[in-house]
Parts: sequence; structure tokens; C-alpha cells
Amino acid sequence: MRRSRIDIVTEILHAASGGICKTALVSRTNLNFNIMDRYLRILTKKGLITIAKNSPKVTITEKGMKFLEISSRLRELENPTTDMAGCLPRNGGMRDPHP
Repeated sequence: MRRSRIDIVTEILHAASGGICKTALVSRTNLNFNIMDRYLRILTKKGLITIAKNSPKVTITEKGMKFLEISSRLRELENPTTDMAGCLPRNGGMRDPHP
């Protein structure tokens, strides 16, 4: 299954949370250098990451951390845990048409 752009951005931001060089980032995210460069330019322009001038180190910004937090919350809503699944009626809250 192909990854969405949001999935790729999330992977890049997670990897950059501890600081990472571009080569390791390409390896960790399984992207080629050309595609990675496009993502890095966009993420830098949007203020989600910074790239050190003296080295190829990529680091997440505060704004990038907020993005990850919001993304994580959305994934929780999208994929409810088993605890939440038990709270919902089996018929999805619909009334039984044949009582």
C-alpha cells in the first residue's frame, strides 16, 4: 500500500525529532534523495524542520512537534483502540429496524 503524503511527512518529522543527517533520513524513510529533497524544502519553508548550514543535520521545530501531536490525535480518532470499540453498540448506534 502506498503511503500518503501526511504519512511521509510524519515519518520525516519523527526521524528528525532527535536530529538526523539527510543520508540516514533517506534510509529510515525509504525515499530516494530527489523526493526527500522536495519534502525537506517544503517542510523547511513551512517551518516544520530546520537544516543546519554547516552540516546536513535535519531537526524538527516546535511547529513540527505540534504537527506530530495533532497528527497523532487524528490517528487515534481514525483507528479507535479496542477500549473505545467496546463503548460503541454493535450496530453502530442504529436502531434495529425489526424490533
